[in-house]
Amino acid sequence: MALNLDNELFLVEDGKLSQYRGEDVSVTVPEGVIAIDEGVFLGHDELKEIELPSTLLGIAASAFEDCGLVRIDIPDSVRIIGEDAFYDCTELEYAKLPSDLREIPDNMFAGCSYLDDVVIPDKVEHIGAEAFSACISLGSIVLPKSVKSMGENVFYNCLYLKSAIIKAPLKRIPKGTFYKCKEMTELELPESLEYIGAESFAFCGALEDVRIGSAIREIAPTAFAECKKRIVMKDNKAVVE
Repeated sequence: MALNLDNELFLVEDGKLSQYRGEDVSVTVPEGVIAIDEGVFLGHDELKEIELPSTLLGIAASAFEDCGLVRIDIPDSVRIIGEDAFYDCTELEYAKLPSDLREIPDNMFAGCSYLDDVVIPDKVEHIGAEAFSACISLGSIVLPKSVKSMGENVFYNCLYLKSAIIKAPLKRIPKGTFYKCKEMTELELPESLEYIGAESFAFCGALEDVRIGSAIREIAPTAFAECKKRIVMKDNKAVVE
């Protein structure tokens, strides 16, 4: 039987948490909740920690946007997360994603300026646009082999990202993917790569050693703008200028 609850903290109807009425620093969401509705914890900057139930299946768009969470441990039961779910949580330092997650939505952690520890699960197939943009404390990232596609500007303006290892057999690096990752010194690109989009690595001033496989077919003219070494296509090959 689906959970129904109406008390001083929560309104839950048919297992969906639709309202949070408290102002607590620490919150435990009741077992039996299967979904957190859009914007439920939006703007709750007093909220620092939350325990989510093992019954939870989905988190809607903007559910925790602009709240004060310091860390989030999303249970493995969760299959779907909406866009902007943790957008602009500027105090968030750590996020554990569910092991069976297939998609990281648009803007999921955008603007989480203290986020420095996140592992992308090895079943994720798509990473949405600007998912980690302006996560300026993020130091390294590994894209697992499961990733098939990315939106634009995924790691845009991650100023202190030093290492990006792409194990996924991607064919395209979209526009602005690593724009202004100015501290990046380690970059591993897949041999499958055919296209590098505009400003993908623009203003990555510390990036020197870039190896591009023979599958490459197109590099946008601004892909490596304002880098120490500019890479362009000549005679169907990647050439360092």
